[in-house]
Order: sequence, then structure tokens, then C-alpha cells
Amino acid sequence: MDFLSTGIQEVARRLRRRHLRRSLRVEERGVEQAEIELGREGWRELAHAGNAASELAERLVPLHRLDTEGAETRAKLAEAERETAAQREQEATARRAFAEELARLETERAPLRRARDDLKTASPAPSPDAAGEAADSPHRRLLQQMQELEQREGVIRERRRDEERDSATRSEALQDRLRPLRAAQAQLEQSRRTPLRRLGQYLADHEDAVPPAATRHLATVREARRQMRTLELRDVALVHESRQADPQSLRLSLFVFTTFAVFAALALLLIFRAPPRRDWLPANTHLVVSANLGRLSSANAPQLGNLWNPIWVAMSQPLLAVPTLTNPVAEVRRVVRAIGVSQSGQIVEYDLVETEASAASVVSTLVVQHGFGQRYDSARLGGLPIYERSTEVACAQIGPATIAVGGSVAVEEMIRVRLGLAQALKLDEQFYEKFQSLDRGSAFRFVTRHPESLTDAHGSPLFAPELLAATRLLGFAARAAEPQTAVLFLRTDSDAAAVRLVLLLRERGAALVGLADGGSFFEPPVIEQRESEVEFRFVVAGTTARDFLTRLAGVGLSPTAESGP
Repeated sequence: MDFLSTGIQEVARRLRRRHLRRSLRVEERGVEQAEIELGREGWRELAHAGNAASELAERLVPLHRLDTEGAETRAKLAEAERETAAQREQEATARRAFAEELARLETERAPLRRARDDLKTASPAPSPDAAGEAADSPHRRLLQQMQELEQREGVIRERRRDEERDSATRSEALQDRLRPLRAAQAQLEQSRRTPLRRLGQYLADHEDAVPPAATRHLATVREARRQMRTLELRDVALVHESRQADPQSLRLSLFVFTTFAVFAALALLLIFRAPPRRDWLPANTHLVVSANLGRLSSANAPQLGNLWNPIWVAMSQPLLAVPTLTNPVAEVRRVVRAIGVSQSGQIVEYDLVETEASAASVVSTLVVQHGFGQRYDSARLGGLPIYERSTEVACAQIGPATIAVGGSVAVEEMIRVRLGLAQALKLDEQFYEKFQSLDRGSAFRFVTRHPESLTDAHGSPLFAPELLAATRLLGFAARAAEPQTAVLFLRTDSDAAAVRLVLLLRERGAALVGLADGGSFFEPPVIEQRESEVEFRFVVAGTTARDFLTRLAGVGLSPTAESGP
């Protein structure tokens, strides 16, 4: 296995070299900037030197030319910036002047207000009919004086608005002049970087030509060059070590690592592309009903007379087949009831129980304490055990916290689905994805791709036929709260059909969801349409809520439900 250590060492060297190359690029930029700064400081001292060496003078020529070309631009830029500063000062002076004028008006208005208050206290103001007779009265004189002040204030504010508009116009004109000048100045500075760097490189290599003011910049350049040289030597050393390694060992280790990486990538791809799954249901499922027993128990659903008690009773029926679940409130998180249609057209039911703790602890004592038989069938069930007390009472653990419950035939089918021996309900199917999205704090939810076959506890259509016929996918979720909050998710065949459905819900929403005896919503419902999808959120309370939840407790499919997908 020495080839593996050789390969690991080579991988480590290549990683270090990659890090060194990144560090070298950073250091190169640092050296470049340090050389430019050294050249700029040297240019300040040497720009007017007349006795520079020929090699140094050659590097000063481009800078002289660029400064000459940019002199006019710098002068115009400086003039425009002076005008901008002057204008800002003028605007500040004008603002102060206007503020002072308004403050003087307020000073003049203060005694008039006091006089007005005194007159109001001493005697009431004359009526409009007596205005002609009281033209010289104190009330009239005071009113005229205050109106004059308001007129003067209006004139001042109008002058201030005119001045602000003029200032904005002048500022915009100055900015129009400054923008091209600043762009030209920035371009000039960019053009100066190369000659400044060449000058800085020359000064760094000829210490005797460095002006005293640039000594600190020279030290910075040398330190940056030293660090860069150190990194280059380390890179060369790593390259030399790589050349000394055994090529055959490197090729063999590279093959092993590449093979491992390919298989790891494939495994990760399968893991991340696989949808999160808590339920394993057969492909012939047409209706999925789920109850969160924890949320229902928080609403006191197990108590007789509670609004949610019918749903609690209906959804906790599968727990009777598992006698080791003695305390469903504490031991069970949720129950899923899936209803499908067999190939012969018969209604079939599949029940799943999700426990709070490990499902293994629930099924492990069934054989010893409760008379269940344990059966293995490696050919049909892949060796997964099934626990049976009769053909109508069976269960099996099909997940870390999931138990399949029901008759032996239904449990066997769920085992085969879990092991991939039978076709499963695909989680990427649109109706099931929507069902999962309805689990946002809801205590009870269901979804179906055959809305026209939905029935209530009495075998009647769950909702109005107009609503069921207008949809091809229907989802429902309700929160265990008072009053009862619910949402209907409806998908239609087209956007136009969704518009028609929205109009229908606005006109006859209460009748469409089957509120009995003229029942109404607790508050106005909310309707949202997104293309061919409609969400109908409503709240019910009191007797209306009790009747509504009782019908929901027996939600199912009619015997005429289609067997096709």
C-alpha cells in the first residue's frame, strides 16, 4: 500500500502548490502597487530634476508627456470643482438667509397671536353680517395684519422654491461638465501606472537614485519582493519533490483515487436526487389522508364532545391493530390512511403509523406478549418480517419510525413497495408533492387526484358536485384551532377554468364546501389564483365547524372510483 501514501503525499503537494499560486498572485499585485507608489513618490521629487542619469531620465519622459497632456484636463477639473464648491457655499448662504427671513416672520407673528388670544378671551369676534360695521374693529385689524404676514411668508417660500430649482439646474450642469473631466482624469491616472511602475522598479534597483522622501516606500517594495521570492522558492521545492516521486506509484494511486471519486460522486448524486420519503404507498393510491395526532391531542381531540373528536376516532382506528401502542397521545406522531383501487376495481386501504420513538421497540414484543405470529418470506417480502394475528390484523416495520398496519394483503403490498419490489407512489407526482406541502402546521389533511369520487362520512359527495367536477386535483388542510382554519387547494384544467372556479367560490363558497343548514364562514374567505391553481382559505366555528369536521372524519372514495392513474 506504499503507492497510496505516495499518492496522498502528491495530492498534498499539489494542494500546497495551488495555495502557493494563489498567494503568489496576491503578492504580485502587492509588489506592483508598492512599485507604483515608490515611482509616484520618486516622480514628485524628480519631476523637475535637470541632472538625472540618462537611464533614469528615459523613464521620466513618459511621465512628462502624460503630465503635459493632462494639464488642461486638470485645470478644467480644478476650475469646475471650485465652481462646485462656490455654488454649494452660495446655496448654504441662501438657505440661511431664507431661514432668517422666516424666523423674523415668526417673531412678528408671535405678538399678533397673543393679541388674538387676548381678544378672544375679552370679547367674541364679530359675526360676518356685521363685518361692514366693524371694519375698524381690533379683530379686523388683527386679521389683516396676520394675512399680510402669511402673504409675505408665501412670497418668501416661493422665492426659496425658485432658488432651489435654479440651484438644481446649475448643479446638474456642473455635474455634466465634471463627469467627462473626471473620466479623463481617471484614464490619465490609469495610463500613468505603467511608467510609474517602471520608475519604481528602477529606483528599487538603484538605491542611490532614490530621493530621501521615498525611503519608506523603498523598504515596502523590498519587503514585498522578499515575500514573493520566498513563495517562489517554496513552489520550486514542491515541484522538485514531485519529480522525485515514483511515477508508477503515482499512476496507480491516481487510478484508485479517480475510481473512488467517481463512485462517491454517483452515490452522492443518488442520495441528493432521491426525494425525502416518510411514506411508502402503492402506486394505485388515489386518496391520501393524514392526521397529526400530536397537534390533535394539543386541541383536546381525544375528549368526547370536542369538535375534533370524530376525526381523532376515525384516524386512530389503525392503532387498535397494534396493542403495544397503549398511549397514542405520547407514542404516535401521525397516522396516514391511503385509499386506492385494486385491479379488480375494489377499494383498498393502506395505513401507516409514524411513531415518536423507534418502531422496532413497538413491534419487538408483539410475538411474546400479544400472540402475534412472525413470518418471513424471502421471495415475496425480501426477508422483511411481518407480524400477524389473523388475516385482518397484521403489521410490519418498514422504516425507522414507520409501521404498516392493516390486513395481511395490504401490509404485504406496503412491504414490497418499501423494498422496491412493487411500484410505489412517486413523490414527484404533482398531487403528492402538494400533499406534502400542506403539512405546514396542519392537524388534518388529505389530497386526491379523483375529486369527483370524494365521499363524506355518510357516503354522500364530500363537497358540492360543481366544485368536484371543476377540479382535477384537490387538497385540503385544517389547523386544530378555535375557530377552525382550513385551506382548499384546487387545480383545474386551464387558467380560464380557474377563473370560472374563483367566480363560483366568491358567489357560493359556503354551499360549495358543504356548510349545512345555511352555515356561513366565520370571516370572509381568501381566494388566491396562480395560473390554473386556486387556493381557498376559510374559517368556520361553532355548530358549522362541528358538522363540517364530522363529515371530514369519514372522507373516502366512492366504489365507482377509476382504477387508472
